[in-house]
Amino acid sequence: MESSPFLESLGLDSGTPFYTSKKFSAECPLRILLALFFALAATLPLSAEDFPYIGKVQVGNSLNVRSAPKLDAQVLGRLKNNDRVVVIAEKGPFVQLQYPKQLQTWVAGWLLLKKGQGKSDVVARNSVNVRSGPGMQFPQVARLEQGSKLTILELNKDNWARIGSPNQATAWVSSKYVKAEGSVAHHEAKEKEKNQGFQLYKQGVASFKRQLESKTMTEQQYLQLKGVFQKVVELLPGTPEAKMSSQHQVRLAEFRGMVRLDELKQEEENRLKAREQALAEEHQKKLADLQVKSEKENLRDFAYEGWLDDVGGILFRPASHRLKKGDDVLFYLKSSKVDLDLYSGKHVGINGKVSRFRGWGRIVDVEEIEVLHDNPSSFWSAE
Repeated sequence: MESSPFLESLGLDSGTPFYTSKKFSAECPLRILLALFFALAATLPLSAEDFPYIGKVQVGNSLNVRSAPKLDAQVLGRLKNNDRVVVIAEKGPFVQLQYPKQLQTWVAGWLLLKKGQGKSDVVARNSVNVRSGPGMQFPQVARLEQGSKLTILELNKDNWARIGSPNQATAWVSSKYVKAEGSVAHHEAKEKEKNQGFQLYKQGVASFKRQLESKTMTEQQYLQLKGVFQKVVELLPGTPEAKMSSQHQVRLAEFRGMVRLDELKQEEENRLKAREQALAEEHQKKLADLQVKSEKENLRDFAYEGWLDDVGGILFRPASHRLKKGDDVLFYLKSSKVDLDLYSGKHVGINGKVSRFRGWGRIVDVEEIEVLHDNPSSFWSAE
């Protein structure tokens, strides 16, 4: 008996009737029923909700693309292994494809407005046939109505125009060589994610380059760029961009570390400068306080202050000078210890013994005298 993968998948020896197998157990009937159910489900036709979907060609050499769902239909072209197609319907052992972009489509150039190669053009008549090759002998794959827009990819010498396959064009292939890979909506969502990933990668690299050139990067910028590269890894798994994004995250962390070290150094320098400034200000204040204290300590206390003036040539005068404040005479002065003439016209402070003399009032016998200010012009009027 030939080997059966189906029986082997159930745990039975394919060379021995299953009812005599040593591996047979009470659970085998249930396993057989489940396997039969899934095998049957796999052969059931797909419902309308399953279309369109993305299919992947799995064939040893090449897969014939035909104009109709039958083996004797004309061959429109061939697909290679791993080519992807959009499957829009199923009929028997065949599936209908949106005309593969890998294959060419042609239209008679004289049925177009002829705007030229590489330009958009418009169909000039109704029911214009789109064919798989540049000639009437090639099978028809679609019809275009008057006013339909298309792009001319090539104009050959026989005035046939190769165009991008229109949405109306379809073809057929054997279903057993096409493996479903998910709905078109799912595929489009994945493509959208890929495009987003490529765009994010481009933006992230440009932003990282600017940071490297400026030699600056804040913590917020670092976290934002790190998130961008991590998102690229998630959106583009297995791609060179994802690999580079992982490397960029490492370089990003290294660069941020170097920038942070510079920031810490600058912060420390700023703290030291601020401390030095504070100490300098404190020192200046202490010096000023000491100066004031020194001046106060060196300042002598005088009992009397005023402007010193000569009394003039009066006979039998008991005093030679007077101490005035403005026009008022505070005291008459005499001294046997100091020469009062040296202080005439100056603002002075004096100490000495006070006595009275009839007709003169109080007379100070000056023992100590010191000039407090020697410019009477700035003080005279204020007193």
